[in-house]
Amino acid sequence: LVVSVAACNTAPTPIQAPFWQGTVKFSIDEGSDDTWVTEGPVTWIKEENPELAPLNGGASYIIQSGSLTATRRGEGDGCSVKMDTTLTLKPGDGSLTVYPSGSYVGRILATTPSLATYSCPGLPTVTAYDALFIDLEMKGQVDSDLRMKGTMVPRGGGVTFTGSWDFFAK
Repeated sequence: LVVSVAACNTAPTPIQAPFWQGTVKFSIDEGSDDTWVTEGPVTWIKEENPELAPLNGGASYIIQSGSLTATRRGEGDGCSVKMDTTLTLKPGDGSLTVYPSGSYVGRILATTPSLATYSCPGLPTVTAYDALFIDLEMKGQVDSDLRMKGTMVPRGGGVTFTGSWDFFAK
């Protein structure tokens, strides 16, 4: 029996990973002490037959599961807003493409209605629906430990959106 040493020492490539598991965090800072934070675990699963195959031999992943806790805290002009909820991610809420070179690009985009409590001195407290969302853009290079970790380029214009992620191949 002859076994090639090279074959035994071949590390899996990023596109061979059937799953990517880890955490995400997305924040919105509206200024005037109004901040939204959404974070929690996310699992991506490889699509064996994607409807649109990625170019350049890439592997396509969709969200298998995700349960993000979300909070909103705001104060201004003596009033406050408070919201606590869970955002459950579904397969259509994100896409991730990993290329043979180890580069990747992905996005999580989801929204859910949630009850928020608004309080102002001298007025009755009001509970009303507000929309909670996440719009996390991911781009980077898988490292030698088959880990993708990064920070979203902040974007905004009066409102600042930031985010981060940390996933391991499974």
